[in-house]
Amino acid sequence: MPHKTDSRHSDILIPRYRILSDSISVIISRKFVEFFRHEFYTRKILESILNVILKNSGYIVHAVFKNGGIFEFPSKDRVWRRLITRRKYSFEADLYYTLDSFRHLKCSFFDIGSNLGYWSVIALDMGFRNIIAVEASSDSFDWLQRNAQLNGGQITALHKAIYSRDGLQVGFSGEMEHDQRHITTQQDAAEIIDTITLDTLAEEFAPEGPIIVKLDVEGAELPALQGARELLRQRDVLLIYEDLPRDTSHAPSRFILQQCDWEIFAIVHSRNDVHRKKMKIYKMHDLNSIARIKSIKFSKNFYATRRNSLFHAFFDNLSG
Repeated sequence: MPHKTDSRHSDILIPRYRILSDSISVIISRKFVEFFRHEFYTRKILESILNVILKNSGYIVHAVFKNGGIFEFPSKDRVWRRLITRRKYSFEADLYYTLDSFRHLKCSFFDIGSNLGYWSVIALDMGFRNIIAVEASSDSFDWLQRNAQLNGGQITALHKAIYSRDGLQVGFSGEMEHDQRHITTQQDAAEIIDTITLDTLAEEFAPEGPIIVKLDVEGAELPALQGARELLRQRDVLLIYEDLPRDTSHAPSRFILQQCDWEIFAIVHSRNDVHRKKMKIYKMHDLNSIARIKSIKFSKNFYATRRNSLFHAFFDNLSG
């Protein structure tokens, strides 16, 4: 049987919010957010009203987390607006749980495909100190840079695309929601972005010590991993990556199993809710295991590390 894990310190995921504009500054307290998320008779009305207000406004939502980390996002943003308009919503609870479990280690954190910088701010708030956030989309990078500055420059923000080789120029899409933008052909691109490899990133920004790499690059995982051969071979790394359900070849997982001979784990939970649900950790023995776990509803994240790493015992001891 897989081990069930209890989440801790979950209040960090319900920050204190301030909604900002030229004419309004409304404080939404932690208790209010908890109330409308969990109170059955009022939550639907409150969710609907707040969602309409934010969706049709030009406000900025200013979130302050438990230890002072600041994350701002535009209220019109569909992805991040859900943090305060959806009951029991905590973004990628399995990733939060994993970072929280390793906060005591002196790890660097590479937030690849950082978007607006949410996970970089969470990592900073947890106590991580060498945080490198990489984002290819210019629109998203502007917000990432803003959030890095709001946190005293403790997050290093890079406007690059992670790829298999350094110094190339690749096309990046821009016509869809920002969380779905991806590397594309230059003919179809909204913008052209310079590339950097994970190997170079580690050499320049984290030359020693363990590294947690969150890789969220919307289908470009394989070229990103191809540019990380030295990092994966020589360093103590926990790789958190997506293997999307639509990829029936399981390309990134295949690369990790065959080229790296690492072990892969999945953290499964019935809802994206770190407050109420317990999580189960499964070891992925082969590509058939990957296919089975992708066929059920769970977070798209997989967790990979070498057998003798600092991170391996945590997953191996708790997995089924």
